[in-house]
Amino acid sequence: MRVAIIGSGPSGLISAKHCWTTLKNLQVLHIYEKLACLGGAWCDDKEHTILYDNLRTNLPTELMEFEGLSYENNNLRSSFVEASVVTRYLIKFADVFELKQYIKFETQVIKVSRIKEEWELIACHIPTNQITKVKYDVIFVCNGHYEVPQIPHFNGLENFKRKKSENRVIHSIKYRRPEMYQGLQVLIIGGGPSAVDISIDISSAAKYVYLSHHTDDLKDTKMPANIIHKPDIDCFSDDGVTFIDGTYSQIDRVILGTGYKYSLNFLDDTCGLWIEDHMYVTPLYKQFISIPNPTMVIIGLPTRTFIFPLLETQVKCMIQILNGNATLPSADEMHKERQLNEQNFELKGIPKKKYHNIAGLVRQYMSELFALGNMEPLKEVIFNMLEKNISIRKKNLVGYRNYKFTIVDSENYEIMHIN
Repeated sequence: MRVAIIGSGPSGLISAKHCWTTLKNLQVLHIYEKLACLGGAWCDDKEHTILYDNLRTNLPTELMEFEGLSYENNNLRSSFVEASVVTRYLIKFADVFELKQYIKFETQVIKVSRIKEEWELIACHIPTNQITKVKYDVIFVCNGHYEVPQIPHFNGLENFKRKKSENRVIHSIKYRRPEMYQGLQVLIIGGGPSAVDISIDISSAAKYVYLSHHTDDLKDTKMPANIIHKPDIDCFSDDGVTFIDGTYSQIDRVILGTGYKYSLNFLDDTCGLWIEDHMYVTPLYKQFISIPNPTMVIIGLPTRTFIFPLLETQVKCMIQILNGNATLPSADEMHKERQLNEQNFELKGIPKKKYHNIAGLVRQYMSELFALGNMEPLKEVIFNMLEKNISIRKKNLVGYRNYKFTIVDSENYEIMHIN
């Protein structure tokens, strides 16, 4: 069996580990990575990183590790660590399981096509511009979804952007440190994790931070006093912004915490997948297996969950299928389930861009994967810690990282507050 993995971030590395260690009849394993380093969003390449200086994980390390390797965090006071700790973990993971030998660094996938019963992958080695064309039996798409910024249209923003400063408006992907906003009035647009975390980070330097969002839960949590909740935006003027409630604020800088678009532009039409509303990949079974061509999987699409355990469960499920230890339903049955899920979302008024958001449905989704792959479920303690973390974060966005989790057994954990 010939396997290609696109991307060497967490999803690519865990796919490679299980292909290398458990996939039967593996003949070829190639990992395509367009950067010169592994880690994906956690790559420490200063030119391409999306990580800002003060970033810390919003999940405890106990929910950010793969089977077979734990963090060296016995001496860490908090379970929530700097980005560099995650980067080192992923590098060590690749070393321990000898995965670097399979990585084609600085090699960008240009096109993937379905030709008869095979996949054809065309890639370019960036330093030499050399093109390669290779046939595979299975494709793991692990390119992540933190690369292409989502930039909504706002009336007047272009005029505001042109005034005074070159970096007056940026996407959160370009944010690095709060000192650049010392004494300024900053508008941050968005209610997701990046927008909220950057608001708190900037509040240490900015005069005021106006956080524009429509997430009611945020208004009930503890935030720094100089963060002011505002509704959605009506329009920009040369020096400020008017909100839909008619209020106006003068602002110096804008940060767009408006998320990212999913990008699969290297998959041609023969692959049978497409993206709707920028963030919904379809038609997939269980949000990761291509229904038209089930030897292609998209690993890591679900959001608002524990990422690492979910990635590993998706990969193990696919390996079980490839090894003949689990069986997929018919294409008609898979399409019917997908369509039923879409109808349920539509009835609830949920836009397609949120179909991969499984907040509140993590247990249900994971149990479906365990059943599909005939696998043992995760330890209950993993779900319990996730739910506790969500509960603490909802109440106190400033201080929820000041905790140390310790797993006691398969169901229980200890948690200690750190002053």
